[in-house]
Amino acid sequence: MSNALEDALRGAFAAEVDVDTARFADGVRAGVRRRRQTRLAVAGTAAAALALAGAVAVGIGSSGDDERRPTNHVSDGNTEGLGGVPDAPASLAVAGDRLFALVTDLECDCSRVYRRDERWIELGEIPTWEVLRLQVASNGTDAWVEGASGGSIWASHDGARTWTTLDLPPLRGGEQEDQRTLAVNDDGAMVFQDSTDEAWFVSPGSDELTPVAVSDDVDPSAVVAVGDAFVLVPALHAEVDSTDLAVTRDLGETWSTLPQPCNGGAVSSTGALFVGCTEDDGKVHISRWRPEQAGFEPFRAVATAANDGYAAIDDDRLMLRLRDDERLITADGEQAITTYLPPDEVTRGLAAIGDHLWLAAFGAFQESLDGGRTWRPVR
Repeated sequence: MSNALEDALRGAFAAEVDVDTARFADGVRAGVRRRRQTRLAVAGTAAAALALAGAVAVGIGSSGDDERRPTNHVSDGNTEGLGGVPDAPASLAVAGDRLFALVTDLECDCSRVYRRDERWIELGEIPTWEVLRLQVASNGTDAWVEGASGGSIWASHDGARTWTTLDLPPLRGGEQEDQRTLAVNDDGAMVFQDSTDEAWFVSPGSDELTPVAVSDDVDPSAVVAVGDAFVLVPALHAEVDSTDLAVTRDLGETWSTLPQPCNGGAVSSTGALFVGCTEDDGKVHISRWRPEQAGFEPFRAVATAANDGYAAIDDDRLMLRLRDDERLITADGEQAITTYLPPDEVTRGLAAIGDHLWLAAFGAFQESLDGGRTWRPVR
């Protein structure tokens, strides 16, 4: 299916971009990103694609706010380059104890990948700004990027320094009706094509595409990785033939069906999948599934204005950003926070290494050193 925002985006990608069009296209990208990421978010606006490391859980009680109060606000932006902080990354990814950032640049019609060591280092360049999400394998060597137009997938096997496109077949449903999604775990990457229900697997260190037999028992729209499993998920809130999930732990040799509590969309972390359902009590009841579980189990019921705006920090923590309602959520409690982002600011990426969190948006790049309680511009 298509909408006005995506139609405008496809047109912007196809046209030569001057200064005014560039501003327009950047805004349109926010809309199409929201549309694509609703497939993978609990009811909507959380970033797609969230790259997360196994983090040390933070004890959050329901008794009230932390006594510490943040004092920083969103900066006007930072300077890109060797040793500089990337400006408003389009996507974030974590491999081990290293953070990667993908930054789009309309002026050079390219995207750059950075890695944070003791300082930020520019690694490599992808010759297009039409990208959505960066994913990096835990080895830190293999990386993949989803293209925003034409279903392209870019791959790197030298730590994001050089990039090539995977030799995928042409889209059959047209760029505006057909999309591909990508999921990465320690086994490699799986690519799923929406309109034709086709999938391929790519091993680390290789660009060879191996066809994957897709389960006939579900009506999938995208693929996500959860632990050692690849999971096919249906379109968010859509009227589909089946709202069940399909799970494989042997690269498509066998599939099992995983019923959802509802078709509320799915937010994935490294090792867990969360689904939120609005119940008669007016609360959003969030359930969690991990590969070692037989099915979804209750996580937490949250009183909120809408079933929207969730992102996974890790397997045990969620962040809610719904207009001016910002909270950290665990199974044991909730805590109100302030990220200093405008209420309508689009979340583009969320990443965590222990209690060090990063939040990327169109107009800012924020970090937290205390598990999300307080935030400041990235330094």
